Parts: sequence; structure tokens; C-alpha cells
Amino acid sequence: MTQQALSFIQLPPGYARAASRLSLAILGAWVVMAFLAWRGEWPNDLAALWFAAHFLAEGQPDLVYAAPPLFFGSTAPEWQPYLDQLGAPGTAAAFPYIYPPLWAGLIAPLTKVMSAQTFFDAVLAAHLAMMAGSVLLAERLVRPAEVPYPVFILWGVSVLAFSVPAISGVSLNQPTITATFLILLAFRIMAQRPGRAGAALAVAAALKLTPAAFVLLMLARRRHRAAMAFAICAAGLALASLSLGGALHAAFLAQMNGASATTFWGLVNPSPRVLALLAADRLGASEPGGVQMLEVAGTGFIVPMPAWLGRAAALAALAVALPAAWLTLTRKGREADGLALLGMFTALFLFGPLNWQHYLLGPLLLVPALALALPMRLALPVLAAVWFASSAFWLQLSSAAPDRLLLVTLVATLTWSAVLALTLVALARLPRSR
Repeated sequence: MTQQALSFIQLPPGYARAASRLSLAILGAWVVMAFLAWRGEWPNDLAALWFAAHFLAEGQPDLVYAAPPLFFGSTAPEWQPYLDQLGAPGTAAAFPYIYPPLWAGLIAPLTKVMSAQTFFDAVLAAHLAMMAGSVLLAERLVRPAEVPYPVFILWGVSVLAFSVPAISGVSLNQPTITATFLILLAFRIMAQRPGRAGAALAVAAALKLTPAAFVLLMLARRRHRAAMAFAICAAGLALASLSLGGALHAAFLAQMNGASATTFWGLVNPSPRVLALLAADRLGASEPGGVQMLEVAGTGFIVPMPAWLGRAAALAALAVALPAAWLTLTRKGREADGLALLGMFTALFLFGPLNWQHYLLGPLLLVPALALALPMRLALPVLAAVWFASSAFWLQLSSAAPDRLLLVTLVATLTWSAVLALTLVALARLPRSR
């Protein structure tokens, strides 16, 4: 498809406006249909927040951070009686709570006035609205001039409707959706409302921790007011969380250590670290005894993470961060900002300790930023390949592969490594600022 074809064949303004309204109507229709499809479903991830809040409200703070023996993929034994009491479906679980105590404290009063399912459905509605909002924010942040507004919105709809990151995020009612929306919102309003931008990023960081890395982009752009607002709001949220007691925060840190000691390797977490571990084992460089894996109910494997792997990931991240930082600091403007944002999202997925599919919602919405600096004849095939490699169609096709999990992990790792590399190439193609 050429740039001329993408220019909407020079439709008259009236038709272009109608097409834009239609694309927004389709986006709204997705929100409604997704809510009707997922309403009443049990979300294993969001259940963790409800359970933690319930036990805090019941005066049992020692149960807030209860975890199963293998940590991933099941319900803590201490939580099982409450799960049974709620009458959850037989396949339902409540995964461990891995968020700061603050959020359990905020939700605790709600456990006294509404049912768990009512809470889940209310959050689902909010999350779906945020996902639609994320499409609109991404459009303002990275839409290339050659791509018509309706085309970009339909790209976003296709990501929400057909990508594994979006589907897994909705099925789990994952708070990552909120964090992604807040990050995009922060960078959309950063120039006009730096205080609110910093506050939005601080809330995202208080929810998921890793969004704190995005403050580096604020500093790189000399948005000192936004960075200061982030620091002040983050400190305020930390103090509010600490008011719930030091014991809860000690348990939170222990929970984080438990989560980082192992990883879950499955279709919903195609871990590049596990891929590196398997490669090291094949080369004879792994620890004695080889890679240890424990299968979990046919859904994936629990894999212990050796300390050297974390150090290797940190070194790899540093090797990417140094040229990325130089390119970001020496390029200015909307194009550079959009590419830097895409690069940060992608790097956090590739080099982080956990690599859940729903972490890719933000990068998928932002990946059209590549067309801001790369030739359209290159950007379009890349976008098509990224879309397909992230789609439910690819996941279904892969089911016939003998080593499906390994194949899916390899494809995801190579796809997003290529996106990160092309992001750096695109940044390098932009003119240096003076």
C-alpha cells in the first residue's frame, strides 16, 4: 500500500469527517460488545485485589500477601475458603496480590458494600473505556501525517479486538490497562498540564512500579515540572501506603522477592529470559542439572530464575539504553517523543523480569510511530507483521506446532526485539536538534 493509497484517496472533507465518526462509532461499539461478552466473568488477576482488600477489611492483614507454594497460577491455601464461599466457578482462582498495600486499603471499604462480581464488572467497564481512550491518546501521540485519522482508529480497534495482549488483559481485568492509559495520558498532556502529567505517571507507578522508568523521558525533555509533580505525588502515595503499617510493606517486599525468584513460562508470558536460559543450557553454560521446570496444570511451567540471568538482562538493557538515551537527547519534536515512548514500553517488556502479554498493549497501540521516520514501504510490512505476530489468529495457528510454547516465545521475542531495533533506527533517521 502506497502513501497515496493511505491518504484516503483525497476524500472531500465531508466524507472524511463521516469516516472519522464511523471509526469512532466502531470503537464505541467494541466497548459495548466487549462489556457484554465479559460481564459476569471471573478475573483471576483482579480477584487478587479484591481478596487482599477483603482480608484487610476483616482485620486479617497477615493474609493480604498470602501466596501458593509455587506462587504463580493458583490460589493461596489461606484464600481458598473465601474463594469457595464466594461461589466462584470451578476453574476460578485468585492469584497472589503483588501490588502495594495502598490499593488494598482503598478498596477495603468497598468489600463491605458490594459483591465481588459487582466490583469486577465495574472495573471491567472502566478498563474498557480506558482501552478505547488509549487508542485516542495513541492517535494524538504518534499518528503519522500520511495515515488518515479513521485508519489509525481502526488500527486501534483491531488491536483491542484481535490481539492477544488486549484479550488477555480484558480476560484478567488486568490493572496494567489502567497503568497503560495513565502513561499515555501523562505524555499526551505533559506540555500543557505538566503537574497533572506527573501525577498521572505517579499513580501508574504506584500501581505497577515499572512505569516509574518513564520519568526518565520527562527529564530527557526537560519537563522538570512534570518530573517534580511525579516525585511529589509518588512520595505522597508512598506515605499513604506506609500509613497502613510497616508489616504490610515488609510482606509486600517479600512478595516481590517471591515473584522474581521464579517466572511463569506460558502462552500468556512468552519470557525472553526463559529463552535465554534455554539457549545457555543448549550451549552448556547453564547451572549444573540444566534448566528446571515444573509444569502447572497444563498451562505453562514454573522456571527458577538464576541470579546471573538478571545481571545479564541488566547488562543487555544498559547496552540498549546508552545509544537510546543519546538518540533521545539529541532528537526533539513529536516524532522523537513518540518513538522514545514506544522504545521505553518495548524495552520494559523485553528486559523486565516478567513478560506478560498484556504488557504489550501500549507498544501495540504505539508501534505506528515507526512510520514517523521510516519509509512507508518499510513501515507498513513491519506493522502488518507485528499485528499478526501479536494476534489471536497466530496463537491459534501455532497450536499445531510440536514445540508451540517455544515457537510462540521465539516469535514474540524476535518480533519485539526487531521493533526496538527499528525504533532506534527511526530515531537515528530524525535530524539532530540544535
